[in-house]
Amino acid sequence: MKVIDDKSRNISLRIQNVASVAEEFAASTEEISASSQQQLASTEMIARALKGLYTLSEELISEVNKFKVQ
Repeated sequence: MKVIDDKSRNISLRIQNVASVAEEFAASTEEISASSQQQLASTEMIARALKGLYTLSEELISEVNKFKVQ
């Protein structure tokens, strides 16, 4: 009977360890997901800024071309 109790406790501890690792993994996954979402938002903001900069550069080139001596 003692052997069965010891084995049962050992199995229970291992299951608790696996559950603990699974919880830590889930928390880490959520943190990675949140970081990825923040990075995506930043990348989209940079893309919008670059598009605006590109538009401004085209306008500047157009204005400069008006002053070229031909």
